[in-house]
Amino acid sequence: MRRSHISLKPKSIKVCSHCGEPALAHLMCKDCGYYKGRKVIDYTKKAVKVARSTKSSTVAQAKADKAKEKAVKPRTKTRAEVKKNKEKKTN
Repeated sequence: MRRSHISLKPKSIKVCSHCGEPALAHLMCKDCGYYKGRKVIDYTKKAVKVARSTKSSTVAQAKADKAKEKAVKPRTKTRAEVKKNKEKKTN
């Protein structure tokens, strides 16, 4: 029975004192941002920041789409059109 102490142990799960959701012990609650009854992270500020970043990225994406529409490649000429152009230049 060598190394019998090296094994997988179940995670210790506690109930958050603020919101009542299950959370890992000795870590802040990922749902509300509280740890041991005090606020560690303000998720409302984080949510606003994420909303702003997604808004700016969608605006940037819209600008990029408009630029792509403006920079439409011209249609390539067929062999017949090229031949006609050569005939016009030689006449």
